[in-house]
Amino acid sequence: VPDLKLRVQSALNPDDEPGWSDLPGTAAMKLVGSDWRLDTTDVPTGVRSFRVVASAAFFGDRASTVMGPFDVLEGIGPFGPYHISSLPPLRTGIPWEFRVDQPSLIPGLRVRIQSAPTGSSSWTDLPGGGQMSRQGADWMLKTDVIPTGSQSFRAIASAPGYSDRIGTLVSGLDVLPELKLTMVPSSSGGRHILSLDSLPETKTPGQVFLTAVTDAQIQYALGLPFNPDASKLAAAIALAAEQYAKAEMQILADQQLQAPSIVLGPNASLELKGVVSGTLALSPGNLLPSLGGAVVAQGGGNLVHDLGTARLINQDGSGLINQDGSGLIHQDGSGLLGQDGSGLIGHDGSSSRPVIPFGTGSGPSSGRKAPAGLGPVQPSFTGLMTVLGDYDQLEGSLYIGIAGTNTVADGAQQFDQLVVSGIATLSGGSIKVGLFNPVDQTNRHEVFLPTLGDTFDVVVAKEIRTSREFSIRGSSVWGDGLFFKGSVVTRPDGMQALRFTVAAFPPILSFARTEDGSLKLGYSASYTDYSIDSASAVSPSLWSLFATGTNRITVSPSDSARFFRLSKPNP
Repeated sequence: VPDLKLRVQSALNPDDEPGWSDLPGTAAMKLVGSDWRLDTTDVPTGVRSFRVVASAAFFGDRASTVMGPFDVLEGIGPFGPYHISSLPPLRTGIPWEFRVDQPSLIPGLRVRIQSAPTGSSSWTDLPGGGQMSRQGADWMLKTDVIPTGSQSFRAIASAPGYSDRIGTLVSGLDVLPELKLTMVPSSSGGRHILSLDSLPETKTPGQVFLTAVTDAQIQYALGLPFNPDASKLAAAIALAAEQYAKAEMQILADQQLQAPSIVLGPNASLELKGVVSGTLALSPGNLLPSLGGAVVAQGGGNLVHDLGTARLINQDGSGLINQDGSGLIHQDGSGLLGQDGSGLIGHDGSSSRPVIPFGTGSGPSSGRKAPAGLGPVQPSFTGLMTVLGDYDQLEGSLYIGIAGTNTVADGAQQFDQLVVSGIATLSGGSIKVGLFNPVDQTNRHEVFLPTLGDTFDVVVAKEIRTSREFSIRGSSVWGDGLFFKGSVVTRPDGMQALRFTVAAFPPILSFARTEDGSLKLGYSASYTDYSIDSASAVSPSLWSLFATGTNRITVSPSDSARFFRLSKPNP
């Protein structure tokens, strides 16, 4: 019959003619030889019967015999949006991020990324298995190992007892080989200073991957003396270092580095006092406003507060996690790094850290201004960090020092602020916050303590995008239970800001058992005028004062259960 078409229908009740409907998606069958065939994964769930309906112009429809019923269980659902991100030009050896929406809740579900040469059907998992990690409905994979050449990518979901579900195809991405310059320790030992604009590779458009190996201490800088024309690089710069090495970049207050992009990888850090003109990405490096008060550890860095009570504070104020140690610790545990390099312990623990004598001549102004007469003190270690482009943080840490509430408009920038002219994407890693004395950053006993309601716009951008993987690592709870709570707000000038607001955090009553069987109850000494109450049952009439005037008490064992709480009279 000319124009013959066959389609598949299903129904929960085969005797109910209006209940029959075409399968979702494509229900049309295809003629293969003398057979008609439909391969699909989109089948409604439930106890369903199936039939085929044939139709053609000028003919009445004819339905086949009914097959079933079959108990159709929930399968792997269709994929949602699919994103691939990296920095141009696309290369292996630089950070890539794959994200896909797969909301199915199935035991044993796995989602992985596969690649194949464009035009080929030889699909293979990305090196390392291509396994994605689940973040709610989103699945994510971060990797820097990608096959080269013209490549196509797809996501595939699988689970025991289920048919695989294949996601949208992204094809025709040209992946270049890795371009890497390996930096070894200097022959004289200690730190090796390398001028970025002296590298011929940076004059050619592309991406140059600079890697410090073994125990090399490499610092990348602009030319000596500072020359604005020498700061324009044609290549994107990616910094990384092996486990026992360090790769650092320094852009001083009167310098501007014009590069297509800067990527900070493992054990790499950027001290940004001046301006980056181009994209800046952390994956998983560290961005520091200054070396004073910032901490860089080999594994990405830890902020250690003066009393050894630094904590991880989520944006909703929950989940406090104590950190180890006390004092401000340098990456090798050797001491405090200052602003001018004086009196410092070097990377080997025996010599002073050298100071780079450049950036003191001509060049753009830093934007700092001293107050006229009496006014807020301008700390030497806080200020603006400017990116004329986008800022992408996949991992790593952005360090923020806070020594006061004053800004440039008040004559002093007493807290660090990252200003991004484009989009700031905070998809991973953390912001690490420290409180400092504005006059003496080494004085950890008289640091600035914000009051309830104080606000600090630590990141300002045209648009700010965050994900649940991004966290705030801050100073310990201070004062009478105060901490930093983060939120994204739109300012009157139309810019968005990641704003830290000083909020109250309720005290937590904790307990621990001693060796003699006693019970130790306690709460943070930051909270004042609290007392510990006790009761045999949770009832308003049974609570009575158990201890006051101390945040640590011992409870002797007894044969009866007791309830304990913290209380404080209303002001």
